[in-house]
Amino acid sequence: MSDLTRKRLPFYILLAGVLLLLLWLGLKVGRIIQITRSLQARQLQAETMMAGGISQITQAQAEALAQGLRADVVALKRETAIFMPFRGVLRGVDRIGPLVDIAPQLLEMADAGTLAAAYLTEGLSPALTILNDPNRSGSPLPQMVQVIDQARPQLLQATVQIDRVAAARQQIENSPDLPWRVQELLRQFDQLLPLAQDGLRVLPILPAIMGQEGPRTYLIVAQNEDERRATGGFISGVGLLRLHQGQIVGLDFVDANDIDDWANKPYDFPPQPLYTFMGLELFLFRDANFWPDFPTSAENMMNLYSYSQGTPLDGVIAVDQQFVAMLVGVLGPISLQSYDLVVTGDNTIESMRQAWEGPEGLGEGEWVYTRKDFIGLLAAALRQKLENNPGELDWPAFSQAMLAAVRQKHLQLYMRDPVVAVVLDGVNFDGRVENRVGQDFLLVVDSNMGYNKASALMNTQLDYDVTLNSDGTAAAVLSVKQAHTGRRNNPPACEQGVGGYGLTGFDYEEMVHLCYWSYLRVYTPAGSQLVAASSHPAPAQAFSHNRPWNGQAATSQDSSGLTMMENFALIPYGESADLLFQYQLPVTIRTTEADGSHRYLLQIMKQAGTRPQPLTVTVHLPAGQALITADPLPQQEENRLIFNLTLNQDITLFVHYR
Repeated sequence: MSDLTRKRLPFYILLAGVLLLLLWLGLKVGRIIQITRSLQARQLQAETMMAGGISQITQAQAEALAQGLRADVVALKRETAIFMPFRGVLRGVDRIGPLVDIAPQLLEMADAGTLAAAYLTEGLSPALTILNDPNRSGSPLPQMVQVIDQARPQLLQATVQIDRVAAARQQIENSPDLPWRVQELLRQFDQLLPLAQDGLRVLPILPAIMGQEGPRTYLIVAQNEDERRATGGFISGVGLLRLHQGQIVGLDFVDANDIDDWANKPYDFPPQPLYTFMGLELFLFRDANFWPDFPTSAENMMNLYSYSQGTPLDGVIAVDQQFVAMLVGVLGPISLQSYDLVVTGDNTIESMRQAWEGPEGLGEGEWVYTRKDFIGLLAAALRQKLENNPGELDWPAFSQAMLAAVRQKHLQLYMRDPVVAVVLDGVNFDGRVENRVGQDFLLVVDSNMGYNKASALMNTQLDYDVTLNSDGTAAAVLSVKQAHTGRRNNPPACEQGVGGYGLTGFDYEEMVHLCYWSYLRVYTPAGSQLVAASSHPAPAQAFSHNRPWNGQAATSQDSSGLTMMENFALIPYGESADLLFQYQLPVTIRTTEADGSHRYLLQIMKQAGTRPQPLTVTVHLPAGQALITADPLPQQEENRLIFNLTLNQDITLFVHYR
């Protein structure tokens, strides 16, 4: 070996090492690109499979897809692990820097998500074989419920993994610097995550609800939000749903007025406001949903039903017109031949209003006994679709619609089974009204006391203004603006109970275009003290019982432990009223951290059955205090924080300041 060669030998060795490293990196990058393309292909495959409907997916296809996704993600984690310690070098690079920064969280989400999918496929994919069996006879629901029952271990494991996914997602900030495709994927993911979390907690109890452990009997309570009541609306119809081992063995609807046996049995005196504002002297089934806490109202419904009918019950399922519209929207058009009508998601509510009037030429006596038949016919048609053709149902859309219905409180569930009740409460499916210590609370509950359907014309605007003081005290002012949007000439006089009940015909519109009788309750943290309230007296001649209302607001301690403030306003047709409450909040609504900073948390509950309502929350910070963070982000004017919101489901508002 020459001297020159000997001198250059280290260089050659270094060069060879560099070339080998580049080759290795090239192979690594090539392998990562190959895996990424495989994942994209599997995503396209999944979208194509779902587009064809669940009835076109075989068990083998679902299992192969889940296993392929899992293998790709495991390989991707393995191939990228070597680069994770060097992420800091790339953080400052435009476009890819923000993505590199969250790469560990994204990989954790992918790892846990595909593992959850693998568990779910292992446990639930046999249901695909049942759904798609060409030789199947009868409803597949009992067999599908059995599959879910046997899949409990896999569902538990999937729940653990979805919780891992959620934990990783919380570590990622929605930065505008992220690539738009990643931002869009995160947005879609945020919409689906609650569905996955709640679904995985509810699925294991579904067999018990469906009677796998023994017969179950539930009330299905149809509430009409056009006549607003605490849990959604006036109870117009009631169904008795019987389930056994996943099979619907009975579903019958009747008019809610036919439940009570008041001619032969004694009934208790009703809650005082029903007597004060409506003149009622008996507590009947149709008024049992007086309490906004749905478990409380549900127990009263069941007790009154069993008292009259002698039927033991296991729970209550309450729905309103909007829920029926959402359900029809995902199940598809429903043909009701006896009404010569095709009901769709768009025309459901209008169809129900028209059906209330009955066919032309119907006599008053016959109308009284047939005006709610539409509900039973519609329920039977929906049942037939769900039982006989579940494979044709768009299950993702169905699941999202049901979750939206629960979140917006168009669907409420209460079961007496203690295990089931705990789960339903944990996912907020049961409409329970409760407040934790250490936070503010607001629930506005409006009830129509006018024997009419005028709630359909009412718009409500909520303005909540809270001033936080440096000593921990706080003062609140709540404004509930109620506007009657009726626009008819020669508006009707405010006479309670007039319209529709044989007095002026069977026109639903007559029931809508009347004055509004608003009994308002405001639920606040325990220990709140009413300072002042607006006064809205009403004359005796306006009430059917001929007693005046003095207009004085009152407070009481609710059974849930909250402080309740109540008032009443008679709102003439086409006019408006502003009900004001000024009160002192307890010092317990604010918490102090070890570093001296403070946290203000406000839970705002939506009343069941209401349409989306504009809501403005204004928080005044103490003098000398500054905002650290808030969720959602407010408009800030010095020490005043303004949150412009829409109350379409429960809202939690958070302010951290120092």
